[in-house]
Amino acid sequence: MKATRPGFVIGKALEDFTCVIASEAKQSQTGIATDSSSPRNDVIAIPTLRRGKQSCQGKILAFIQPSYADPSNILANLSLDSDGSLIVPTFKEKDLEIASIESRINDMERRMDLKLKEQAASITAILNTASDSAQLNLAPPSFSLSEATFSGMLAAYDLSVSNIFKSLGETFLGKTTIAGDLSVDGTLSISKGNTIDTIGTLFLQSSPLADLINIFNGKVIIDKQGALTAQKVISEKFVAGTSTLGTETLKAGQTEVSINTQAVTNKSNIFTSLKSESDLPLFVDSQIPSQGFKVKISKPSDKDIVFSWWIVDAEPSRSIVDQEPE
Repeated sequence: MKATRPGFVIGKALEDFTCVIASEAKQSQTGIATDSSSPRNDVIAIPTLRRGKQSCQGKILAFIQPSYADPSNILANLSLDSDGSLIVPTFKEKDLEIASIESRINDMERRMDLKLKEQAASITAILNTASDSAQLNLAPPSFSLSEATFSGMLAAYDLSVSNIFKSLGETFLGKTTIAGDLSVDGTLSISKGNTIDTIGTLFLQSSPLADLINIFNGKVIIDKQGALTAQKVISEKFVAGTSTLGTETLKAGQTEVSINTQAVTNKSNIFTSLKSESDLPLFVDSQIPSQGFKVKISKPSDKDIVFSWWIVDAEPSRSIVDQEPE
């Protein structure tokens, strides 16, 4: 059957098919067509005289190819644009009410224009009735809230907090002035502007990269080896280690005694002081750095001589540190 309207087809016939019908009703109802006009001799014509209808059966060569038939080229006239919209050359619809939609849009535009004109007239009336001394409360109500929570970033030129200000994360401050006391971690406090108190030990310059502690612009200096340099030291009592201060006994009949100590240097001054009666003066005969020194008398004594010794190193005066405090 030839396709006359769009639809699915099974395939295409590759040759003609002719149905030969007997011209006389007297012929047999079933026969074989032998007419030379038929392209195939195996076509069987089966005339059926019931109700004025007839049918034929036969074989022809066909190409099986399921497809969609478009005999009127309806689909060929359709196309798609770059946005995927379907382009139809001609569209006919009997019940499409475009005019009704257009009228509704026009009606909404008229209502919006009327609303805007009413609001503009109301604002103009308020401004015309206000005097020069009147105050308009134009600030949004949210600016006068007693409590506010911000989940994002808050930026302000000036901020005044009259009660408690808490920062639970990192805080970066530029030039900062603290009018009252300062407490750090609950263990260190600076109060009255001139008092530093801490619970436990107060560590100064504990970093391995630290160099000096400069007090009073160089009047008192403590270096990283623990040496203290001051313009003047006043103390009620000095305590020296056993390596720089001690007591020794020069036995009777001897003229010298050796004292071993690593405190001796090339800059050391060694002082002796008698602690027992003797007419012979003591003097330091020799001193070897990091080993010790010898104390002698001019001739042997008939009794033991007890004396004390003290080592003091001589250092040049240290000048004020070049680095001035900022």
